[in-house]
Amino acid sequence: MSDTTLEHFTATFATTERLSPGDMARYRGRALERLARHARAQVPFYRARLDALFDSADRFVPEAWREVPIFTRPQAQQQVDALRAARVPEQAGATVEGQTSGSTGMSFHHARSALADLASNAMTTRLHRWHGLDFDKRLARITIDWSGRAVLPDGLCGGPWSREGTGEGWHLGIEGSDAAQQAAWLRRVAPSYLLSYPTAALAILRAAAEQGPPLPLEAVLTTGEVIGDDTRREIAGLSGGRVVDAYGTQELGQIAGQCPQAPHYHVCAESQFVEIVDAAGDPVPAGAPGRLVVTSFYNFAMPFIRYDTGDLATAGAASCVCGRTLPTIARILGRQRHMFTFPGGRSIWPQASSVEMLRHVPSRQFQIAQTAPLAVEYRYVPQQPGQSEDRAALAAYLRRQFDPRIDVSFRPCETIARLPGGKYQEYVRDF
Repeated sequence: MSDTTLEHFTATFATTERLSPGDMARYRGRALERLARHARAQVPFYRARLDALFDSADRFVPEAWREVPIFTRPQAQQQVDALRAARVPEQAGATVEGQTSGSTGMSFHHARSALADLASNAMTTRLHRWHGLDFDKRLARITIDWSGRAVLPDGLCGGPWSREGTGEGWHLGIEGSDAAQQAAWLRRVAPSYLLSYPTAALAILRAAAEQGPPLPLEAVLTTGEVIGDDTRREIAGLSGGRVVDAYGTQELGQIAGQCPQAPHYHVCAESQFVEIVDAAGDPVPAGAPGRLVVTSFYNFAMPFIRYDTGDLATAGAASCVCGRTLPTIARILGRQRHMFTFPGGRSIWPQASSVEMLRHVPSRQFQIAQTAPLAVEYRYVPQQPGQSEDRAALAAYLRRQFDPRIDVSFRPCETIARLPGGKYQEYVRDF
């Protein structure tokens, strides 16, 4: 696909972010009809699945949208061949093969149209513009290194990190170095911006503070993990820069990005239709949590129509102080499978203050695992050998946060491994 297509997307999205609700609904309707007609004709998985969207005269019926069954990643893994289109429109560009990181326990081989990648790139560019990033400044990325070349001591410089400017893009693989080495590498590269996972960025900035003066970063761009309020505040405090979080998946591309003026996320509504639904598939009201279901408009090679990402999110308000009319997500909560469940059927998304926890048990790294219906294990890497700890106070705090009946145990560790793909889970359910 040409740079012209990317420029067209970028220019279009700069305008459509302020469409009226009616105009956005018409925009979405055209995109959904185009995708549904293609999928019904060319993709075996959808051949009968989308019948409800068309009447006897083959007219598109958007009111029947919720009659289309939601499908999950495990289903996609089982039906991967049936999800591939027999033919792809020429305007969708080449088909790009991809693979998810395997953080769900099994990697997923998927295909994307080049057009979908361009739309996602344009959404990323828009997010960066919202937050005032200068594309001529240097950016360093510390994430998984699939190439095997972004290694110490130099890392890898891949040319400009954005087509919008000349700023160098540097990369260091997270899997081949520790936080102290990564902090030292950042000092040598001296970027204006750091892109990494929230937990990794925080560990790097803490290591840098121990080594000497704080790293002077204008912005820390985070992705790939849920970012908590305490983590966000500490990253901003240690770096002196703003924190810009983006939410997406490898198979879908960018789905939402942080608003520059409010604490919620704006949906990339011109490239993704995002629904936050309850267990029955019905939309949840603002402020309520639900399953995050996405339809990607521009992937004609392997369409994802009403695809359950496996994540939970809280539905956002209908309007925003920034003036953009894009739908909002109040909060990304994380993976459904890591919800804590208790006897009697009660389920919660676990949240606790890292500041409070580290005050009682100083830790370089922590993970809270529910190991049984009424048992939680606090796994941690101690800040210092032989440190003073108030485990009783932390156990009492966790009981207040989760359930007063739980048994809390503690397991000091030398390190807590990241998931395949470099991501990290602070809360897990192990039963």
